[in-house]
Amino acid sequence: MRYQLIPLFALGLCIACQETPAPIYLSGSITDAAGDKVILYRSAHRTGYKQWIRALDTTTVDPDGAFSFTYITDAADYYQVVGSRGFPLLRDVYLAPGDSLEVTKLEEPDPRRFVYAGANAGAYACYDLLDSLMRNDTIYRFGYFEIARMAADSARAVISDRTAKKLAIVDACFAARPDWDLLAQRCRDEIIYRSARERYDYLYYHKYYTQDTFVYLLPDAGFYDFLDDIDLTYAPPAYLFEYQHFLDAFLRDRVFMDYRDDGDSTIYANMLPYQVATAQKYLSGVPRDLAFLAIADNFAQHLRRDDFFVQLDAIDQFLAANHTSATAYEGFRAMKAEFEKLRPGNPAPELALPDANGDTVRLSDQQGKVVYLDFWGTWCFPCLQEMPHSLTLQEKYAGQPVEFIYVGLQSGEDQLTEWREFIRGERSFVYAPFLEQRVYPGTHLLAEGQFGNPAIQPYKIGAAPTYVLIGGDGRIISANAPRPGSEEIVELIDAALVSGD
Repeated sequence: MRYQLIPLFALGLCIACQETPAPIYLSGSITDAAGDKVILYRSAHRTGYKQWIRALDTTTVDPDGAFSFTYITDAADYYQVVGSRGFPLLRDVYLAPGDSLEVTKLEEPDPRRFVYAGANAGAYACYDLLDSLMRNDTIYRFGYFEIARMAADSARAVISDRTAKKLAIVDACFAARPDWDLLAQRCRDEIIYRSARERYDYLYYHKYYTQDTFVYLLPDAGFYDFLDDIDLTYAPPAYLFEYQHFLDAFLRDRVFMDYRDDGDSTIYANMLPYQVATAQKYLSGVPRDLAFLAIADNFAQHLRRDDFFVQLDAIDQFLAANHTSATAYEGFRAMKAEFEKLRPGNPAPELALPDANGDTVRLSDQQGKVVYLDFWGTWCFPCLQEMPHSLTLQEKYAGQPVEFIYVGLQSGEDQLTEWREFIRGERSFVYAPFLEQRVYPGTHLLAEGQFGNPAIQPYKIGAAPTYVLIGGDGRIISANAPRPGSEEIVELIDAALVSGD
């Protein structure tokens, strides 16, 4: 059975229909968030993986895990409760003025399960059935890597079978409740866009997991039959994580198809401008605006481009003149503002982290020195490959006002212990014999929680290793600097020393 993604005006309910202003009440219990600050947002105001705009209210979860929000509104809408690190803590909930809903996250027997009481509570039972399907149906015996290694027809069959079973559950859940049409449509959207993204991911990763090369798989035309279920002029009425991932994968696929004569290495090097051109070619209206949000959510991957900020400005100028969704453009501008902090010449964001002794070290303490930040992890083989070059670089600038700061991206007690022993030279690692049980020179700081550590968020670290070069005046030289083994980093450091920056 084919499912057409239908426009919002055709549904039995609508978002933002004007009603008499009245409060919504959203409360519940999330024990594993006890003590955390939590924020209430409209789901439509999520603009990226951890990006949100226009917070409605903020509260603190009490020691027992309880929280509550009261917010006056004149329109029905989707809402989300978000933790202090930007991650959603609940599934999106739909509330109209006057509605009250209580949501409890269970710890046992299934920590993924939520119990609902109040407005539209019965609609969310569908998610439990979908979760049960994924835990118990044999079609889910294949993991992500196993599917990536399958032949194309087999992978397509597995993904299609899973999708059909999920959609059948949604149909059964909502068949007798036309008043829940909007909730049903959101479930279908989530399933269809996730399925589409899985198809695209197969093309992206298949050769990597079967041939150890990042070469995009060019399928036969029949592989794209899933697009028959997707209307590219439609966008879900509230932010949907799976939709943004679909847009990102759709643009990436179109880039590999349209620019395939350029070769994969050229495509990867130019993914940002190619995706921008592809969004302008294939999409319009709100879907195009949201596609630019998907592109912006991956800006950290493109910081290394010499023309990154030129590209950033060009996108902003295009959206300023052509956007359809004011909310999407506002979200883009908020994301752009975060990256503006890393534009060369701007003051480097403060960085304050503990060293191996637990003492806090601040970037601002290094004023007057050129600083080379190295974000790495003991678990990261490419990081370790660069360390002999890093040692050579330190020796080259010994006695000069250059500070080498190594930020360990570690998570879990085993990794923390490994990091401490590594930098102190207290043990040998077969994958890093170059230290020969010597203390690793330089300033070593710990970012516990890896990429999720809040202290490093202003630097937009999305991969390791990442290097940042800061001048003696405390201003950014490069937010994604060359690696220690490159000639370019020597040229940049020398120039910074000569200029006094």
